Amino acid sequence: MWSDMLVAPHVLATARSMPSSPPRPRYRPGQPEFRTYAGGPAVVREPRDELFLLAVGNFVSQRTFYETGEERDGRYTRLVGELAVRDPEWTASLLRWLRGEGNMRTASLVGAAAYVRARLEAGATAGPSNRSVIDSVLQRADEPGELLAHWISAYGRNVPQPVKRGVADGVRRLYTSRALLKYDTASRAFRFGDVLNLVHATPTRTSPGRARSSGTPWTAATTRSARSRRPPTPC
Repeated sequence: MWSDMLVAPHVLATARSMPSSPPRPRYRPGQPEFRTYAGGPAVVREPRDELFLLAVGNFVSQRTFYETGEERDGRYTRLVGELAVRDPEWTASLLRWLRGEGNMRTASLVGAAAYVRARLEAGATAGPSNRSVIDSVLQRADEPGELLAHWISAYGRNVPQPVKRGVADGVRRLYTSRALLKYDTASRAFRFGDVLNLVHATPTRTSPGRARSSGTPWTAATTRSARSRRPPTPC
């Protein structure tokens, strides 16, 4: 039964390990003053359930019948921030799954930024590091720039070191000569050269197998080429 459903691996493993007793609902009745949008009695989901359902069913800025896009985005960011402090292991694994098997690019990038922001504000250090969570959601060469563009638009131009280091780790894995030609286009808010100048990533040695499958490995010459492709700054 479970194999036919859209279930995250960590949720699936928990479900399989549960004894075969009658299931208990993972929600509780709401306070008397809690009502649905239509005015009926409300129930309150457990935060992890609410976040999972929202993450797999929400497109950024998408309006629904009961919520505006801005309200849904705010609820998603709030839930990620709360759970990043309270349950960082689960939250980090959800974000990694969203970008991998879940194929939810924007939700994972926005969630990783919210994860780091909330933990920095709370001073939390337990669980997966901020740097590793940023790196885990970067799976395509245009995503380091997209994540930085989102961070600056949402939180300002002060990009903290864990974000820079996580993006730099992703850059070392993803930037190749082939990726430069495919993704470094004028339509991008952050060009490859902009990302390199901000995070100061340096080339690393790449195995021959990766070089054959992904194009010429990222080298100092590739770095110079990426920076030279940026448009000149207007006077």
